[in-house]
Amino acid sequence: MAGQVVARKNVGQGVGVLAFVLLGGLLVGIVLQIGAGLLLGSAGAALQQYNWIVSIVWPLWAIVAVETIYARMPPYQRVLSLTVVRAIVGFLAVTWLWEQGARLLNNKLILVPLSDIWGACIKLARSGELWKHTSVSLQEFALGYLAAAVVGILLGLLLATSPRLRDYLAPWVSFLYAVPLVAIAPLFIVAFGIGIMSKVVVIFLVAVFIILVNTEVGVTSTDQHLIEAARSFGATRLQIFRKVLLPAALPFIVAGLRLGMARALVGVVVAELFGAKAGLGFLILASAQVFDTASLFVGVLVLAIGGYLGVELLKWIEFKLAPYRRFELKG
Repeated sequence: MAGQVVARKNVGQGVGVLAFVLLGGLLVGIVLQIGAGLLLGSAGAALQQYNWIVSIVWPLWAIVAVETIYARMPPYQRVLSLTVVRAIVGFLAVTWLWEQGARLLNNKLILVPLSDIWGACIKLARSGELWKHTSVSLQEFALGYLAAAVVGILLGLLLATSPRLRDYLAPWVSFLYAVPLVAIAPLFIVAFGIGIMSKVVVIFLVAVFIILVNTEVGVTSTDQHLIEAARSFGATRLQIFRKVLLPAALPFIVAGLRLGMARALVGVVVAELFGAKAGLGFLILASAQVFDTASLFVGVLVLAIGGYLGVELLKWIEFKLAPYRRFELKG
């Protein structure tokens, strides 16, 4: 019973501190802004109109409060982990500054308030256009990225473990990796038509080489002492590959997949700039042509959110496969 009371007390303290961190700066900023309006007359009225004081005070307050108060709390008193709270504060600070900065700039051709972007997102969702464009791009991305991941990892492992094959193919990998695929993307439209295949090929070629190179570097960077130790215990070539080379290369492979995902999302946009009739890249292009910046940012943010979720998924997979690789700098 006493333990439950202590637990409730700790949770209550954590909720109170979290509310103080997130809302304290907002209240202080509002009070300061009202005081400035009363004391400074017309200048204070300008400050109130554009929310300058709140826009500056709240993000600074939240970040400082997290690091000086919430971070020093015992872990058992925290309602949310420190990592999650930092992420929330960073997200809220950026969105707040974006909204206020866009309103201060007052030029919707350059920077649109997030509230307007949200309105455009709702409008596109209700009309069905957002789901149509997202599903088309998701299908293209899934096919191109999965093919790039499989081919990149397998070919990278082969190049790393076969010097003979590496001598033949390594120059071509370097050559093709340096080719500006954006410039030759229209050729794939001519070769494969305006259907999904041309987009998948562009996405595949944009992403595959960075995955391949990272995989090869990961295997070839394995500590030779580990390989010699495995050989001294009688490990076969296959066992060395499975027990030594693959675990050592895993962080490099995941890093390549994360970089490849970002490049594949860029490839989606590039592929849909030429001959597409639907997709987020097509939405971005069509919105730019009519200066509909809010709808343009809807497409950009959907791609960015998808990339973020994909990278977080890959980080989670890496942690599950290799928890011993978790890095934390202390002291």
